[in-house]
Amino acid sequence: MDLRLLRYFVAVIDHGNVTAAAQALYMSQPSLSQAMRTLAKRLDVTLFTRVGRQLQLTPEGRELEVQAREIIEQVDLARAQVEEVVQLRTGRVTVATSSTFGVFPLPAIARAMLARHPQIQVVVLDGRSPEGAATLVRNGAAELGFVELPMHEESLVTHLLGSEEIVVVGAESVIGDGAEPLTKAQTRLLPFALLDRASAGQSRSARHIVAVAERVLLTAAERETLWDVVSYGAVATFVSDAAADIVLPGTPRRSLSPPLLRDVGLVHRTGPLTPAAQAFVRAARLVSASALQTSTKS
Repeated sequence: MDLRLLRYFVAVIDHGNVTAAAQALYMSQPSLSQAMRTLAKRLDVTLFTRVGRQLQLTPEGRELEVQAREIIEQVDLARAQVEEVVQLRTGRVTVATSSTFGVFPLPAIARAMLARHPQIQVVVLDGRSPEGAATLVRNGAAELGFVELPMHEESLVTHLLGSEEIVVVGAESVIGDGAEPLTKAQTRLLPFALLDRASAGQSRSARHIVAVAERVLLTAAERETLWDVVSYGAVATFVSDAAADIVLPGTPRRSLSPPLLRDVGLVHRTGPLTPAAQAFVRAARLVSASALQTSTKS
């Protein structure tokens, strides 16, 4: 059914005749009369009967009026709702992350996002690992996900945000009190608490950590457990330099030699993003421009 014809039909009813309706619609009377004939022909019914100068609805016309007004109302409501979403006056974006990216940079990006678009709801899902976050995006549970790059998959689109340094964090009695970076030989001698293999994933940084951390005294499924254990001073662990200020404040840290950098990115499925997700990506790029280093590996 042509929505335009339904709007013309309702206008004729509301104004009582074709002449007045045509004036209100800013169209010629012959054009509107032809539109009414077209509508009646398509439905194969008589819509109006003439009584003097006035038009009266037939029973079929009255039935169509009820349906036409309901259709127009629903279409106008849907258009208004879409406009609200497009103009970012409402909507939601679902973002998958892992615990470390959930500490940084997610909170900073969410703050920037909500400061600009306070009506948008940000829903965060825990993917446990960057690979898990990508899986939530892949299966449609989340629209965006924080991942470690590079990630080569045709069904996913990536946005590089920058890189962050992974450091060794632990008590001075564990990692030493020197300011110079730890060599690979020194790192292999330190006692570590690490994620178990199932939770650590297969990212480049995870593989590097496994290769240099030979003395693993404790493994856990959750990063929060590692941070709690490290805070008691028995072992060290690996964490991003930015996150260390939050999860283990005041705990000594040392860089690695050569430095271990992790590329941070957002990932989504191919195809257009919702307006809310587009706004989140813009906020992520804005925050990352100052909070993350410029990557040299991408």
